[in-house]
Amino acid sequence: MGKKISLTADLKKLLNESGIDHTDFLAYLTKTPVENKNQSEEQTFTVLHIIDDFISMLNRNEFLKIKSKDTMKYYLSFLKRFKNYIEDKYIDLPFKDLNEIIFYNFINDTSTTNLKHSSINTYIRVIKKLCTFANENDYCSKNFGYKFKFISYSTLPRYFSKSQLESIFSETKKHKKPILWQTIFITFVGSGLRIHELSKLRISDIDFEGNSIHTIGKGNKERYIPLYPFVKKALLEYLKISGVTDFFSAKDGYLFSRLHGNNRDKPVSIRSIQENFQKIIEPINLDSRFTVHSFRHTFAVNCLKANMQLIYLTQILGHRSPSTTIIYTKLVPKDLQKVVNEKYPFPLEKLIEHIFSVKDGI
Repeated sequence: MGKKISLTADLKKLLNESGIDHTDFLAYLTKTPVENKNQSEEQTFTVLHIIDDFISMLNRNEFLKIKSKDTMKYYLSFLKRFKNYIEDKYIDLPFKDLNEIIFYNFINDTSTTNLKHSSINTYIRVIKKLCTFANENDYCSKNFGYKFKFISYSTLPRYFSKSQLESIFSETKKHKKPILWQTIFITFVGSGLRIHELSKLRISDIDFEGNSIHTIGKGNKERYIPLYPFVKKALLEYLKISGVTDFFSAKDGYLFSRLHGNNRDKPVSIRSIQENFQKIIEPINLDSRFTVHSFRHTFAVNCLKANMQLIYLTQILGHRSPSTTIIYTKLVPKDLQKVVNEKYPFPLEKLIEHIFSVKDGI
């Protein structure tokens, strides 16, 4: 039984002057710590409040220290859409009540197409970061990220077969700008570049004498990729056809530009590459899971088939660790999984000829 507490005459006088009821004051003093803790936990922050603070923190880049501008844009875009949905459907929702049901309601109500599992997992990753932020900044007593489970699915990358590549290049010839898109696809499959890396390439990034391509990859990391003769030949022919007459004056322009001539300050955008790729492959009826990124996977698999050492391929692809690159060994025959022959650099012409069944020209 708790100790009885009495009030002194002076304290009673002070309470009377302050308009505080004696009984209420004594009840407050005799509350247990557990009761006070429960009352505190009931005063939770709303989802909207925490999302707003998380977005502000991201804009200052003080929490996740995101280096990639594209990643930052992706995070902010998702969070703003999610915030708008919560504001419309669950405006006063306490953060502790946020769960998978609400998350998937958001997915179903706002997505015009069926999202890929990888996209949903990326959204879940952002939600988990939000939960970590809320917990570490004392908005809630625990990390609620455990409520959101990643979707399990096959992560094996999809790459083009020889016949599929032949069909793609055959359809590319029918495009109103066949040389542009043939050269872009050849560069993809002959370098392993990511789509955002290729779209940002400047003419000055191509060392035609030293036979290398300079690019900025994920995390703003620089790397140099071998410029193989077949890709080099395709690029030089494309630049000539697209009106580059003075390499010095055009060197700071984009390699793949929407403009003709030496003035190349407008690049072929990522969206344009994606949309034109889809238009080109539409008559072929390829699996919908094939994307522009499949060219990169095709490059990687064929490098392993040509016996390139895994460590070199890791460097060319810009992976942080060979453990990321090793997934490609699951896509090739067992006898090729042991990449032991030191035949680097290998002549890409032979690889391209094997894939495309061509020997000259583009």
